[in-house]
Amino acid sequence: MPGKKRDEFKLAVRLQDATAETQTYAAYVAGKARDEVDVRFIGRVQVLPAAAGLTEYQRTVRPLEPGFSVGHFRVTAGTIGGFVVDARGRRGILSNNHVLADSNAGRRGDVILQAGPFDRGRNPEDVVGKLERFIQMKKINNSVDAAYALLNGDVELTTTYRKKRIQNVVAVDDITSSLSVWKVGRTTGYTQGTITAVEVDQVAVNYGGPIYSFDGQLEIEGKAGAFSAGGDSGSFILDKEDRGVGLLFAGSAQGGSNGMGVTYANPLQTALELLGLELHE
Repeated sequence: MPGKKRDEFKLAVRLQDATAETQTYAAYVAGKARDEVDVRFIGRVQVLPAAAGLTEYQRTVRPLEPGFSVGHFRVTAGTIGGFVVDARGRRGILSNNHVLADSNAGRRGDVILQAGPFDRGRNPEDVVGKLERFIQMKKINNSVDAAYALLNGDVELTTTYRKKRIQNVVAVDDITSSLSVWKVGRTTGYTQGTITAVEVDQVAVNYGGPIYSFDGQLEIEGKAGAFSAGGDSGSFILDKEDRGVGLLFAGSAQGGSNGMGVTYANPLQTALELLGLELHE
């Protein structure tokens, strides 16, 4: 699709700092392809630690609900993206590797808390499940930051997002820039945004030390302020038809057309397929 290739090239020169060296490089690239290149400085892209906030999504909730605080027992807190089932019909949570698997450091069977530890979730009283598997992140060529936790058998859940039920998942090839989207997350709650680019390659994300590079990602900007903040990691991103589009995992605090930063997400279809999961009905 010509539109997608154009977006991919644009993002190759959306630079994460504004040093004299990178400004010179940006001017050089723009001069080579004036009609094809959109150079923007977006600031450092990173997974942000959970921050204090004023939303209801930081509390303990039963039955479990998408959008609320969750986390591996050693992390701060992220967001329950949504509920899924594996090939054996077992129920679980889909969120980020850095939320449920402690950025590659987790082990199968590690306990998962709701609310997350930063939100006063405690072991054992707030244990809702155990880590089952995750996609190991490496230095380059990552597709997703994703993990799957099995829910304990006695845990009740609801699959609605603000009383709306996710309908299905948008195929990766059908996701287009300018698509209007929304999410519910632990820190900023309900926000609306627009996909500004698709198939974004070489997104270098700082994980508080290690830097991992991701390809084939989605870029989102908020419509009224920031689309996400620290602790929103793991949120499902849905379109206006309530279809699943992305799995939020990182962002910058500055840049974008409104200066409020940009958010990055894995295509949700990719995360589900790599982990062998389907949406919970």
